[in-house]
Amino acid sequence: MGKKKQKALLENGELSLTAISALAPYLEIGNAKEILPQVVNKSVKAIEKVLDKKFPERTKKREFFTVEMTDELRVLLENARRIGSEKDPLRLLIKMATHFVREKRPRACVVKRHTRYVPKAISKEVRERDGYQCTFVSPKGIRCSQTAHLQDDHVQPWALGGSSHDKGNIRSLCRAHNLFKARQDFPRWQRPDTPPKAPDVIANR
Repeated sequence: MGKKKQKALLENGELSLTAISALAPYLEIGNAKEILPQVVNKSVKAIEKVLDKKFPERTKKREFFTVEMTDELRVLLENARRIGSEKDPLRLLIKMATHFVREKRPRACVVKRHTRYVPKAISKEVRERDGYQCTFVSPKGIRCSQTAHLQDDHVQPWALGGSSHDKGNIRSLCRAHNLFKARQDFPRWQRPDTPPKAPDVIANR
């Protein structure tokens, strides 16, 4: 799927970023006309079913396990989803398992004062402050509802002296609105005949 087509579907709210990520490995010019009508405006779960039917090899090597969904587990998973900024259950499970078994090593270097890197503690505070949701608000006053794959954005750009250690200078944006903001701050990075245009508020599916 070409970048122009992806952008159009995002701007129209027909596909979320998570949906496009799921489709990317399988969607080609030859099958796009057949698959796209089946996945537009559908949930990620519904899209996965379409892909499983079209590409049965996806499910051949899968192994499944079942657990009793208690209220405590449901709350823990919901919190993990928000904190991990991940909607796909498998990717969320991998993130959780990786974090749990990863060997923690002491930092051998000193973080520079002026660095693009946002410390994890500040990033976590910002996510909690922003309600684990993209903070972009459209001209009509509608806030973007995207909650997955959020990125740390510098209100005052880092390249223009903005701090990565001041949580007041960091906000949560989805990928599309972070890119839009970057094009606003640095217009020379794009063609002069393509002025930045904010994507419509992204519906979180």
